[in-house]
Amino acid sequence: PDLNQQEKAQIQEIYEERDRRNHAVGFIMYHVDHVTPLAKGGLHHPENLQLIPASENARKGSSIS
Repeated sequence: PDLNQQEKAQIQEIYEERDRRNHAVGFIMYHVDHVTPLAKGGLHHPENLQLIPASENARKGSSIS
């Protein structure tokens, strides 16, 4: 979808928070996850994004949480 400036900023904040958390632990522990996967029709939108542990994201794959 077309995102407004606020939504774009929210997405950037989510990715920056992921980077802060990963930097704090010293390795990639967190991923940004699409709650409803893109492959299942989910959108790249702040309401469909969440930070989760990388291990949980790998286990989840393209299933819906």
